[in-house]
Amino acid sequence: MSTTSQSRSAANTIANADAEIARFKDILRQIDELEMEFDKYVGELSDISKKKQKRRKNRNRASEESVKSTVRTATCSIQTMRCTSISQLQKQIEESEEATSMNKSAPESGRDSLLGLNTGPNVETEDVMNQQLVEINNG
Repeated sequence: MSTTSQSRSAANTIANADAEIARFKDILRQIDELEMEFDKYVGELSDISKKKQKRRKNRNRASEESVKSTVRTATCSIQTMRCTSISQLQKQIEESEEATSMNKSAPESGRDSLLGLNTGPNVETEDVMNQQLVEINNG
């Protein structure tokens, strides 16, 4: 081979190497661009995830508040029913006591005693009502 052909061969090799270096630099630039784009998307996904977590927490908080409100309403209703039941029981006890005091003052009729009707104080009824009153208060 002649010097000229070796020179041309070397020049071609150098040109090919320069082209490969340029191609390699272009690939590195593209990788840098893709990394920046990837980081941008990761940031956007992170923001979306944070927003969803925040919405979920707000929904859970609203749900908990709703449950607490329902429980408070139910508790108030139960307390109202207890008060009503207590008032009714107290009224029944008072009526029973009034009836008992009226029966004490009225003479016992012979017919009632023959039939086995007790016109005196009804202690068992009062005890049952008092027991119900205690259960409702403790309830």
